[in-house]
Amino acid sequence: MPESTDKTAEDIYAEVARLSPAERDKLVAMLNQDYPQPESAAKINKVWADELRRRVELLRAGQMATVPADEAIERARARLATGRK
Repeated sequence: MPESTDKTAEDIYAEVARLSPAERDKLVAMLNQDYPQPESAAKINKVWADELRRRVELLRAGQMATVPADEAIERARARLATGRK
């Protein structure tokens, strides 16, 4: 039986909510591919890629230390709680 094309966003959301997290992630990725990135998004992606390269270089040179994830999350939560950046 063919499905109705008269579904609302709420109807579709209810169906998506029943998917596994992995399937929802896959759907989000598919939907994101349907939308062209604005020029500003491409610039942001380049800036982040450059920053990532810079950080990797610092790590490899021993000029930057890593922080365990649980400690980084704890620090971030503390900063958010106090309103600090």
